[in-house]
Amino acid sequence: MTKTKAPQIILLGAGRMGSAFAAAMRSSRVPFELVRARDAAWALSARRSRARLVLVTVTDSAIVATAERLAREGLVGRGDAVVHCAGMRGPRELDAASSAGAAVGAMHPLVAVASAERPPSLRGLAASFEGDASAFDSVCALGQRLGLSVLRLEGVDRARYHAAAALCATGGVALAQAAAVLFAAASSSSTEDSPSRFASSLLASVAHNVGAVGATDALASPLLRGDTAAVARHLEAMELHPPAAALYRAALAQVIASLDERGAVDPSVLARARALLVR
Repeated sequence: MTKTKAPQIILLGAGRMGSAFAAAMRSSRVPFELVRARDAAWALSARRSRARLVLVTVTDSAIVATAERLAREGLVGRGDAVVHCAGMRGPRELDAASSAGAAVGAMHPLVAVASAERPPSLRGLAASFEGDASAFDSVCALGQRLGLSVLRLEGVDRARYHAAAALCATGGVALAQAAAVLFAAASSSSTEDSPSRFASSLLASVAHNVGAVGATDALASPLLRGDTAAVARHLEAMELHPPAAALYRAALAQVIASLDERGAVDPSVLARARALLVR
């Protein structure tokens, strides 16, 4: 029985997300071809002996034009998969490639990439996918080699989905920034990098807890032992940096609602915590 050849992987786009995929494929020894989307000529033959998986990591506004160019220049066709990585856009952005016969999809890695030079590892992380079944199979096969879990979704509300992703990514950075200010002010011997390292350590442990037991049960808080006095002291200490207090109050409101819904804490504790929100 003849084995089906693994698809030829084309990484189209060399920005931050493209750099993360490039680093992941190099470290996992997955062969791929990098094509810079802005090049005048794309050095891809229209004739080849195996199917292609084209990962489109261009800016959101360039996805449609990229798909149109792939179709116009005969670079994709039946048996190929074209997948973009934009969380705010769905598979319809790739209609031109679909019309050329390619399977299409939107795969959004739940990965924040702040630096193209030092991208995070994809191993152990997750991505969502919406689109054609054969395109899903292709990205799952790649994900297995990279250690990236790909989870299929249907009928995605893109604005709501992307808002959730932005809340984690932007919110996580905002929390780290505010915490770093407080860490730095907490000790006269604080070094230049220790506040960021402390924040990073805590966020890494929170990420572990969310993955291990789920977001609902991942909380570690004085409220779980009824210690609202500690919460009051936190808010008092944050007066030196009002944005930190605002973030803390917003986070406190969320966890109070969750604890109340689950009946996990005595109602009198939550009542005292709510009173702290309006001070």
